[in-house]
Amino acid sequence: MALIKCMECGKEISDKASACPNCGAPVEKEKRKVIIEREKGFLGSGNTPVAYIDDMLVGNLKTGSKLETDVPLGEHNLILEYQVGNAQRSGILAYGDLGGVNSIPQKKIIEKFSIEESTKVVHIVVPKLLAREIVITKE
Repeated sequence: MALIKCMECGKEISDKASACPNCGAPVEKEKRKVIIEREKGFLGSGNTPVAYIDDMLVGNLKTGSKLETDVPLGEHNLILEYQVGNAQRSGILAYGDLGGVNSIPQKKIIEKFSIEESTKVVHIVVPKLLAREIVITKE
């Protein structure tokens, strides 16, 4: 946790605060652009994960696609959530052999990254094959 000055009253407050506890002024968080890109592939689309940064939905990350969002400074988690096998086409629930409803197994990939004051852009490259390494670079 770092201390910052409130833009209204000048008191030192936590950079995690959403409002100044002294005067109630909202704390404007400094943000940076985050670009999440999925490598192109020629052998079909594979799994299409849903990308989140912390709890914020960024979008569906199909092969060859690019998503952009603004994220505040600090520590973050990139979360890629996808369904295993052919489950994506049938939604969250599928019918089992016995006629009942079974949950479809889901997988999550979590990659930690941070955005410092000196960072201008964070570029995240997600491989077509999700088992490979995610590459994060900062400019």
